[in-house]
Amino acid sequence: MVMPPCGTFDYVATLCSERRDGLVSVEARMREEVAPRGKPLTDNRLVGYAPRLEISSGRVVLTAKAREFSQVAQASFEIDADLVTLLRPEDRLHLVRTATADLAVSVLRRGDVVLAFGAITQVPLGDAVSATSNERDVRIAVESDACTLRSGEAGVLGPLNVQVFRCVLPGMPGHFECVGLGQADGPAFQIAERCALFLVGRGGVGGDPIEMVDWAKGVPSTMSERRRPPGVKVWNVDQSRALAVAKTLVGLPEGDARTRVTEAQCLWRVVERDGEFLAPRRDFKANRINVLDHQRTRVHRRGVLTAAPDLPLCVNAQ
Repeated sequence: MVMPPCGTFDYVATLCSERRDGLVSVEARMREEVAPRGKPLTDNRLVGYAPRLEISSGRVVLTAKAREFSQVAQASFEIDADLVTLLRPEDRLHLVRTATADLAVSVLRRGDVVLAFGAITQVPLGDAVSATSNERDVRIAVESDACTLRSGEAGVLGPLNVQVFRCVLPGMPGHFECVGLGQADGPAFQIAERCALFLVGRGGVGGDPIEMVDWAKGVPSTMSERRRPPGVKVWNVDQSRALAVAKTLVGLPEGDARTRVTEAQCLWRVVERDGEFLAPRRDFKANRINVLDHQRTRVHRRGVLTAAPDLPLCVNAQ
């Protein structure tokens, strides 16, 4: 069963100034207006109609302005720490949470996509780029050129690099695709790729990459009021090594993949098997690789593995 509209959002925000102290703070708004009809399940959105959007080194936080039309007081999710450094004044950000609890983000600059990650078919990708997805593959088009990629495959299309981490997963509610897409010139693609891995590793299938603060716990402070202490970062050397190993596992038989992880002195953990989310403990080890094993599902009939490095809420710099 899919969630009602009160658990979703479709926001857009335009950056109006440079970031301050590594923090972007701006008011978001609904991409399409909602006409309330007196029914909270359909009138409300997760954090209201115009939340405060804050992006820092490693986290996106949406804080409701008021309780009216807001299902929760605050919602947040992890991103790559370098995303905030990529943002410029007048960039347009789109953020979506679907009825299947999938997230999608895109950054547009003068009508062109800089990067996008997550369920990219659910967010605008600029004037020249479009995307469609099904259970078998994801199709990306840039004007008259197009490429079709399966889960675990990467490609280059005009000015863009693309990595598909997951195609559409059928079921009730099922899941949208998870893709990292970014401009090849500069760091945008690497940032989009790592952000997509956060969504795969945090959410998986049956999980949820978003964290919420309920109104019952009181009105939460914004990140401007509650800054992360210095000396903290989200990505480190061990985790970068785990990412490199994880990329080599896609499509391998489980035994061969496990051997490769062990030889690389990384840790192995299966977080989902054949569509069943195994709900692992939410601890963190920088060299651990989380594996999604789809051996018998009709999406991956050949026993394809999808793997991602372990993803922390916060890692103290050494």
